[in-house]
Amino acid sequence: MSGFQASVALAPVVMVLLTFGVMWVFFRQRADEIRSRKIRLQAIDTPKRLYETLENTKAADNFNNLFQMPMLFYVLCLMVLVTRVESSIIATGVWLFVGSRAVHSYIQCSSNRVRHRFYAYLAGVAVLLLLWITFAIELIRKL
Repeated sequence: MSGFQASVALAPVVMVLLTFGVMWVFFRQRADEIRSRKIRLQAIDTPKRLYETLENTKAADNFNNLFQMPMLFYVLCLMVLVTRVESSIIATGVWLFVGSRAVHSYIQCSSNRVRHRFYAYLAGVAVLLLLWITFAIELIRKL
């Protein structure tokens, strides 16, 4: 396995670790709130009732977000590895995307400043779009 392939394979592993980290924060925050406010579990038996009852859903919202745009990232990394397409833009971009998602998660799970969160999200979207365009061009060149 080349250094490029190892780097591209490691980026999704870091994203998965980020997802599990956010899940831990989300479970901890949820359990703390349920315990401190003495919320009966039956009172939050549906997603609607859960979001109406709980006050702190930032980490839960971020956890859900980590199953949206990042799915395109996971598919891209797998496609890059399977097709053996190599590019310095891809090598750098995968880590920029991971970084943007880490920043986005940190912001959403802490201060949740919407403007800052939006910029981190937008950066990740732009990087991911560039990655897909680069991958498509490099794949066409290989044909």
